[in-house]
Amino acid sequence: MNFTKHEFTKLVADIGDRSSAIKYDFEIAEDFSKLLEENKDRLTSKQEQQLKWEFLLFRLTTKNSFASDGFHTERFVPMATFADGSIFPDPNSLPNTALRYFELRAKTVVNSILKARYLDILWEKSKSRKKYLFAIDAVEQYILNVDAYENEDAIMEKLDGLQRATELVLILESNLSKKPLTDKVIQTLNNQIDKTVKDNNHRWLIEMFELVLALSDSYSNDQIKDFVNLCDKAAAHYHSDQNFHLQRSFLQLRKNLVKLLDYTPDTKKILDDDIGQSYIDEAEAKSGSGLVKVHFLQEAVNYYSKLGNKKKVEELIGKIKTATAQAIENKEFKEFSSTIELKKEDIEKMKASLGTGEEVPEKVGTLPTFFPNWDHAVKMTEEQSKKFVFMHLAKKVTYGSKYPIDSPQTPEQLNEDNIMQNFKIEVELALHWLTRFLTDLIKEKKVNAHDFHKFFSKLSVLDNDTYETITEGVESYFKGDYFHSAYVLTLQLEDFLRQLLEVFGGQTTKVEAGSFSEKTLRPILRELRPTISDFMYHYVSWVMEDYRGFNLRNNIAHGFFKKRQANPIYPTAILHIFCLLIANTKLSVK
Repeated sequence: MNFTKHEFTKLVADIGDRSSAIKYDFEIAEDFSKLLEENKDRLTSKQEQQLKWEFLLFRLTTKNSFASDGFHTERFVPMATFADGSIFPDPNSLPNTALRYFELRAKTVVNSILKARYLDILWEKSKSRKKYLFAIDAVEQYILNVDAYENEDAIMEKLDGLQRATELVLILESNLSKKPLTDKVIQTLNNQIDKTVKDNNHRWLIEMFELVLALSDSYSNDQIKDFVNLCDKAAAHYHSDQNFHLQRSFLQLRKNLVKLLDYTPDTKKILDDDIGQSYIDEAEAKSGSGLVKVHFLQEAVNYYSKLGNKKKVEELIGKIKTATAQAIENKEFKEFSSTIELKKEDIEKMKASLGTGEEVPEKVGTLPTFFPNWDHAVKMTEEQSKKFVFMHLAKKVTYGSKYPIDSPQTPEQLNEDNIMQNFKIEVELALHWLTRFLTDLIKEKKVNAHDFHKFFSKLSVLDNDTYETITEGVESYFKGDYFHSAYVLTLQLEDFLRQLLEVFGGQTTKVEAGSFSEKTLRPILRELRPTISDFMYHYVSWVMEDYRGFNLRNNIAHGFFKKRQANPIYPTAILHIFCLLIANTKLSVK
């Protein structure tokens, strides 16, 4: 037997009576959902539809510009956006019949929490010429909501109501000489500030002072000074509590409030320095970990960089280097390794595939066995992205030997970083085997420097001086002088790439302020990319100039590559690139 109209009205009214005890508004949606489920056999189709509209309305997430860092945002947004792009609920899916139902509910419901939601959705979605009346009534209800929520933990909903009421009065009364609604909002806001101060609960003053700033024309200088003092008190409290994030929030609010008073350059410097010092204090407070300390020192560097304080930035960079050294010394960087087992006969087959004598450099440049597979790195990243969803959330930082080098800031940069991490596995595995086999063949006297000289002689077509210098690096490699070999071969590879660009019709120089200068390696590689293939571009970049790879060119050019770092894998990588380029580029010997 279906509910009568009176019975149904009573069921819905009970939800309104219970709503004052909630902590979050979405609990109202859960009550409507429960009502639907428990009474589906007794609901008429009309009653069922109305309950579904109620559920959707209260399941929408509410936003306001104050909770969105000042950016304009839609008031009602979906609770969830799914991987396929679909959303739930859709704030634009409510038909006109639903809006008419909400208008009726706004007139009959007693509870201000529900009434405010009905009026707000009507203000946002109604096409009525008098919809501003919905906004006026919504402000009144949001003001009542501050006391309507009986649960003390419902502070977020109370603040949202105050924020939304402020947002609406700024729209409705900004150009009026008399502002009755604004006066009511300010009175309610002041009462809440007084109550919060009395309860010694500083945290929620942040949102309240943001509203003071938005309504600052209605406050006297004496009131603003009182709020500045409260910010000082709160900042000191959170500093002693080592909650530096909240301390900085109050320091920033203090700065914004002082701007409404006597804001001189000297005052600005003091206020700015207090915020910057908070980052430094947090770094010192967390100096038990060099890595954590570096993070907050970086935040301080970013802050002072925006202020243009070069002296402070240089001082902090020195501290970052010291903290990084601490992290390295304390072994805060964890090493992860894996083992790949190959049968001895398979290893011998790989080695034998290189041949002997003059075959070796040709094979090095043509055998796919030793090609780092960029496409496989991309595919691995795609698979990991689906399997390990949290890898998109974790912040990544790449460290050099002395300080952090880079940290991805966008999803695209993070994805590229993850691909490069997988490409590193590809490169280092291929070079491990190639280095081992070449050193074995040299020891076994199955290949010598002359075999490589003959193969590299094709380079003399471009420039004989370059060819002769490269042979110097090859000789050092075969003598086991990997330090000298890496230096010579790396610098000559860059020169060879420049010559190659000119062969293909490009220019290695650029014009700046009327004079010519050489392009750096990165733009050279970008221009060569269409010609040398995508694989070669990524491989050369990784070995030569990418900070996530060997970065040989930059390390050698800046003198960072030291003798103790000499390793056969570095010159092997350069020889491999030379062999690949020579074997796959049409050059004729004179």
